[in-house]
Amino acid sequence: MVCPSEPVRVSLDNRLAESFRAGVELPDDCRIEIADDRLWVLFPESDFVIQTRPADGPDSVHLIFSVAVRAPEPSLETWWDKWSVPAERRVQAEVARDEILTSRKMILRMLDERFGAGRRSAEMRYA
Repeated sequence: MVCPSEPVRVSLDNRLAESFRAGVELPDDCRIEIADDRLWVLFPESDFVIQTRPADGPDSVHLIFSVAVRAPEPSLETWWDKWSVPAERRVQAEVARDEILTSRKMILRMLDERFGAGRRSAEMRYA
């Protein structure tokens, strides 16, 4: 495998940022921040960061997700993950929203299984 001669540029697609500024439907317990080339979707137990990079055609992008998950107190455990999903530019906000909600549901389930009660009600609200 050969490394590319130029690094792939990661940024934040303006259409995605504008969609989230306009109000993508997300749970009430989240906060959205847009800074530089990153979109942050912050929940009490997890922080999602979204960036974009060009895809093969002009009408598509790769959504790059990073997440940090915090265990409930008094635990100091934290987990991180990173993945990407291809999307058409015209529906990238919906793809990002669905990916966040699906991932958060798995996170809440994992925290409930590992740390017990208190998480189940949040998970059921977003099922």
